[in-house]
Amino acid sequence: MYRQLLVFVFLFVAIAVPASAQSYTRADSARYVADFASLYARSYTEVGNQAPAELLNQCRNQRSPASNQVVVRYTTPVISAAELQRQCGPTSACILDGNVTLDVNASIRVHSLIVRNNATVRWNDTTQTSSNQWMCAGYIVVEENGTWDMNLQDPSKRAWVYIMDNGAVHPGLRSRAFGSYKVVDPLHMGHSMSTGAEPLPKFSVVGHELKRTWSLLAAPLVIGATSIQLMHNPIEMGWRVNDRIAIAPTDELMRGEAQHFVIQSMTENGVITLDRASTARHEAQPIWTGKDVAALRSAEVINLSRNVIITGDDFREVPCDPSLTEAFPGFGTSTQGCMCTANRRSCTVGLHTANAHAGYSEIANVRVEKCGQRGIEGKYCLHFHHMMDCKNDANSKFGTNCVYRNNAIETSQQRGLIIHSTHNSIVDSNVFYDVRGANLYIEDGNEMLNKVTYNVGICPWRNNGCTLPGTSNGQADTSLNQTGLYMESPNNHLIGNRMANHFNGQFNNAGQGRGPVRDKVCGDNAPFGIWDGNTFHSNGRFGTYLLNGNFPLQDTGQSIANNGTTNNSNNCQKYTVGGEDKGLPSVILNHFDYGNNFVGQYDAGDIQYKQHVSVSNLNSIYWKETKTIQDGCSAQISGSYYSGSADLPDAMGAFIVENTTLDNVALNANHHCNVGVTGYLCMPHYIFDNVTLINGRNKWVDFDINNASRNMGGIFSLSPTDAARNTPGNAHNFVLPPGYNSLVSTTFSYLLNLGRGCVRADSIGLGQRYENGLLCPMQLEPLKIFSRGLPEDTTVNLVLEVRDATTGNLVAEQQVPHLHIATNRDRPNDLLEKQGYAVPVIPGDAFRYRVRLSDGRAIPSDWIIDFGDLTASNRWGVKRLNLDVVGRQCGDVVYSDHDRRYYMGGDFLERGFNGWGRGACTQYPRMTRTDCSVLPDLVRNVAEANYDWRRELGTNCPADCGRDGVCSSTYLGADIPVLNQYACVCRTGWSQGG
Repeated sequence: MYRQLLVFVFLFVAIAVPASAQSYTRADSARYVADFASLYARSYTEVGNQAPAELLNQCRNQRSPASNQVVVRYTTPVISAAELQRQCGPTSACILDGNVTLDVNASIRVHSLIVRNNATVRWNDTTQTSSNQWMCAGYIVVEENGTWDMNLQDPSKRAWVYIMDNGAVHPGLRSRAFGSYKVVDPLHMGHSMSTGAEPLPKFSVVGHELKRTWSLLAAPLVIGATSIQLMHNPIEMGWRVNDRIAIAPTDELMRGEAQHFVIQSMTENGVITLDRASTARHEAQPIWTGKDVAALRSAEVINLSRNVIITGDDFREVPCDPSLTEAFPGFGTSTQGCMCTANRRSCTVGLHTANAHAGYSEIANVRVEKCGQRGIEGKYCLHFHHMMDCKNDANSKFGTNCVYRNNAIETSQQRGLIIHSTHNSIVDSNVFYDVRGANLYIEDGNEMLNKVTYNVGICPWRNNGCTLPGTSNGQADTSLNQTGLYMESPNNHLIGNRMANHFNGQFNNAGQGRGPVRDKVCGDNAPFGIWDGNTFHSNGRFGTYLLNGNFPLQDTGQSIANNGTTNNSNNCQKYTVGGEDKGLPSVILNHFDYGNNFVGQYDAGDIQYKQHVSVSNLNSIYWKETKTIQDGCSAQISGSYYSGSADLPDAMGAFIVENTTLDNVALNANHHCNVGVTGYLCMPHYIFDNVTLINGRNKWVDFDINNASRNMGGIFSLSPTDAARNTPGNAHNFVLPPGYNSLVSTTFSYLLNLGRGCVRADSIGLGQRYENGLLCPMQLEPLKIFSRGLPEDTTVNLVLEVRDATTGNLVAEQQVPHLHIATNRDRPNDLLEKQGYAVPVIPGDAFRYRVRLSDGRAIPSDWIIDFGDLTASNRWGVKRLNLDVVGRQCGDVVYSDHDRRYYMGGDFLERGFNGWGRGACTQYPRMTRTDCSVLPDLVRNVAEANYDWRRELGTNCPADCGRDGVCSSTYLGADIPVLNQYACVCRTGWSQGG
């Protein structure tokens, strides 16, 4: 099924998008190498356009071996650059060791530099006396107890850290490296927690402070225009004339390309004059949804200039080394160099920056370019590598020892910023442009509670033009699933990030962990962090995207003390010992998706989309399988706004949509049910509570009925609360017409014979709108029987007899065919299959239902009989059904809150399933009632007790937007307010509020 979907996407893109850009699969390394010169020619580097000629003359292409190793001698506590250069010549492997401080008061070139053992490099406004100053080396690495202290706040001064391609190789960080490295026991590879007591490196690289690194267009940029209007004051942000900026495309589905300009002039009211005329249109449109959060459909404008530049020699194609082997199976890469594989015979090598194993690390307001080493493991532009727990409130002004903020990353050949086996770091307000592969990457699946906030990643090229073959992860980097924000671990805080024009905007690839934590995390069941206010647009496949089962659980055993693993505690269990659902209700808050192909996920449970805005996507919400939320009260979609097609999932239990606006939406039931292994019994129950349908299409509902697969649609119902209001003359525009409160497909024609007011939609002139389904005045409920052991080709049907409860007369009968999902042919290693029968019924006392098998056999005692839904029971009252089951003892009545232990927590396709023999018509007690009078706030399940991120939101709104407006700046980050005229979004557009 996955391949079928990809074929559709690629066909769509191929038809819809000009093939001017290059897109690469995992097998395309040779083609990528052949194309590299032309690809690189259109990329930008600061060193190639702004560097002093003297820097290039001294440092560029100096491939000479080290002639000697020099440990710097000193007689005073502070030495000058001249003194270091006198001792360490251009071909010296230089080591600064001991209680000495190097003042970088002139440019330096050495073969390599190590700083360790209480030595300090000091580079600041005082030490740098010239407008341009640089240090050139094959690598620069700070080791134990060494300090790199660089802080250049004078914006008129530029500092260049130039990493040469001269053959120097550090034993830990390897070639062309700039960063810090704590030496570790090679047997442990740094995968154990630092105690903090041992000597640690301190690494700080800070440029001129930008108060904001990005803004949004406040008015469209049109073709031929030579100025733009921002939502913020660029002068207050710290931007300067001659800074280089880039503007994200806003075309749908990767059809557009970014533009970059040089600032010619700026005004305090947000106007920037450009160095040339625009050749494309970039949108700026605040969208009024009537919800609590602004949806800003506006192009991001990022500043790519910094006064500290980490740069170096050009990329070089390095032949692979057949002697190298991969450290972890399946990666196809080595940390030691370019490993040979069937699909890669060389690697594209630039500089890389890393902070490894422990210590204090801050890189801020810095530009990193010509970075990444395609095909070599662990060599990226910015890289927290096994930093473990960064939390250190006592010694850090940020409350953490690991900070990457306000940086600009451009022209990368292997991803952008990586968080790897690191916890509690801060990654804030970085901007990414022309980065190949994933822009921001959370690597192994054990990473916890990192604060990833207000970062912007723009792929400037159309048609999947930021793909990269030959890396360790074809999902994240190639045309299979290249992603702006990629993660293997959802247990991190993602707030206010924006990713544009990638193949996927955000991709959580749930699994069992990678590398050293493989099978040591509950990847499919990991808790979620705070995901709030992220925007994903113009992406070719998904905006928000979750894959491979995202069913967060309580008490998995994951902890920072165990480096984010479960410590092999085997707590990835869906049920308690007593069979109660262990799901951890989680929430995706205030995401805004537009201009993408899909939005959503394949499988996900205990996930709520709250105040989600999804517009101008081909599929505004895309979902295949889910379950009722564990708390017994919460809806799967709450307070949201959708336009476009909505592909709704099959569900174990009811799928509830509440307080939501559907604008020109077509609801596709049972999406993907009984295709491959997807679905339960293709009879989901969709309950709409206070849902408004506006600008309805001619066809509002598609049952997705597939006769070959016996997909029978589902049930659409208004909640009992809305049903009481759904009368002629009511001002609310419900999903269903006045007087009708449930809808099913015509497959269940027996309902027409019951005399309870069910009609064919075409009989009242609404056949096209409701796909000729059956409309009923009452709330229908699903009756499901999960069978066991019937062959896929069985002809045994379920016979449903309906009798008048008073007279006992037979009034209707329906034959229900057997549905068989996920055969042993599809999943030969699984012990179980999803199979059985499903039919909509009318609850209450008017009828008595009797079910039997068409071949006369009794229904076995271990088959699961399921009626209604527990969450619906808790919220709107328990339903009852007069039911007789041939071969079973049901009593006179079954209730919708019957036993559901051991089978409502996840997919039936799992080993050790204990749910057989549970459900209705058993001796097991009914479920405990949950009070839903006050609906739970799911944020409490994902938020840290000491991280009040909500307090940080909205503090930069300069106006009171009133009852009919909403503040525009809630998810824009930083402390600088938007300009007053753009403070509020109202029904008519921008407003100053008041």
